[in-house]
Amino acid sequence: MAKKIKLTVREAKLVKGVASGKTKRQSGIDAGYTGSPETVQVTVSKSLKKANVQEALQEAFVKHGIDIDSAIAPIGKALIA
Repeated sequence: MAKKIKLTVREAKLVKGVASGKTKRQSGIDAGYTGSPETVQVTVSKSLKKANVQEALQEAFVKHGIDIDSAIAPIGKALIA
C-alpha cells in the first residue's frame, strides 16, 4: 500500500490544478493563494519546490498517464519537422 502524502488543502488544490493543465499562476489563484499575480506566482513556485508537493504532482501525472517521455515526445517531433 502506498504511503499517504501529507498536503495542505491549498497544496492539494494546487497539485490538482497543475496536473489538469492549468498554469501555475491560475492553479494558485484557484487554490486560494492571494495577493498580486506576481505574489501568487512566487508563492506557488515556492510551494512547488517542496518535496511533498513534488511527490504528489508526480503521482498525479502518473495517474493521468503522463511521464517524461510522453511529455517531451511532441517537442522532439516538432524539432525534427
